[in-house]
Amino acid sequence: MALFILYQSFPPIPYERSLLEKLIRLKFLTYQTAISKFNFFKTNLSPYWPILEIPLHYFFDYMIKNKPLLLLACIIETCLTRNDVALHDKLSYYLEKNLSRRVCITGDILIDIISCYLILCIWNSPPK
Repeated sequence: MALFILYQSFPPIPYERSLLEKLIRLKFLTYQTAISKFNFFKTNLSPYWPILEIPLHYFFDYMIKNKPLLLLACIIETCLTRNDVALHDKLSYYLEKNLSRRVCITGDILIDIISCYLILCIWNSPPK
């Protein structure tokens, strides 16, 4: 029940491609924090899972414009430390809403969406 009340307090974000940019504008995280978390993911987490490959040309600036859900999934997995649990929950809430809409309503199942689910399943419990 407490999680339901917590989620009701999150501001609504319309379904669109610039989800991560909206989260940065809402000050859930800073641009620099997002960059450092993504770089940490690429250098410290993803090399240990060879089934997950993030292409070399997927830099932060490219991904925030073209692959925002995949970028957000990478960032979320770096928030599993004790200090970042609240951030993890907030970001997961928005990512799961967007993923479920893309898969169930629009049928937009691309390799990036599959990669998001793979990332979430490797380091976290699978999304609802």
